[in-house]
Amino acid sequence: MLMPAADEIQLWYVRNLGADADAHLALLSADEKQRLARLQVASMRQQFVVTRASVRTILSGCFPEIAATDWVFDRNPWGRPVIANPEAKGRVSFNISHTDGLIVIALSGSGEVGVDVERASRETRALALADRYFSASEAAVLRAKLGTSEIVSSLL
Repeated sequence: MLMPAADEIQLWYVRNLGADADAHLALLSADEKQRLARLQVASMRQQFVVTRASVRTILSGCFPEIAATDWVFDRNPWGRPVIANPEAKGRVSFNISHTDGLIVIALSGSGEVGVDVERASRETRALALADRYFSASEAAVLRAKLGTSEIVSSLL
């Protein structure tokens, strides 16, 4: 696996959330294991473990000199994880999204990246979500594309 080029975004997806949990758990940091211990719902615990292990494994594919267990993360002002390892910090960014049975991880070779995934069968009030989570200009673009349609039942 190669690190994404400056003009490239890589999307990685994980569907088999029932994979070897013990092997995945061994990759997590002490902090991640503490966070895991606070989760009560089994499916959320499994998703947490697989997500964190997948990010670590994918990043180690880009930076083979950093073992999956050696990744260190900080939080950005919005609480999202960012790379803290000096040899990788600023060279690649990532973002994570998940829904029932699917995790998507985006990698960017330049600048921040965002990704979002939802079940296609889920009814979504796109404009309400845009008003809450998007910048004003992003919400305006979505409104222009949707017109007066408030409910989107598939990917745009």
